[in-house]
Amino acid sequence: MIPRSFAPASGWSADGHRIKAPLDYSRGPEKTWVYGALRVRDGKELTRCAASRNSTNYIARLSDIEADNATGDIFIITDNLSSHNSAQTRAWLTEHPRLHQVFIPDFRLLAQPAGGLVAPLPPRCSGWTELCQP
Repeated sequence: MIPRSFAPASGWSADGHRIKAPLDYSRGPEKTWVYGALRVRDGKELTRCAASRNSTNYIARLSDIEADNATGDIFIITDNLSSHNSAQTRAWLTEHPRLHQVFIPDFRLLAQPAGGLVAPLPPRCSGWTELCQP
């Protein structure tokens, strides 16, 4: 290895190794959740910070979206977080008929797209010889 002819960048030790900071993965009170929405039509994004992911904060996010889109139907594509489909959220959405939630499919459904709707073929398929080769 060729020795350096220049000083290491800030954040690196004198011998050129990155200084490792201790990581804290605890769920302390300083945690903040960020709700986000993107309006595809013009690329405008709306964000809202919250101390927790719950129905009350999600409904506040929906209120912001509704206020920012004065007319027309609003389709919200969302994941399957429980607060997105809670009784409180569903009740609020019934009072705001312009908003329509569209849930992305659960990942387990993607593993078997037919989802048990297609039965296996029987061992003998008379009349379908081109499909049933022994």
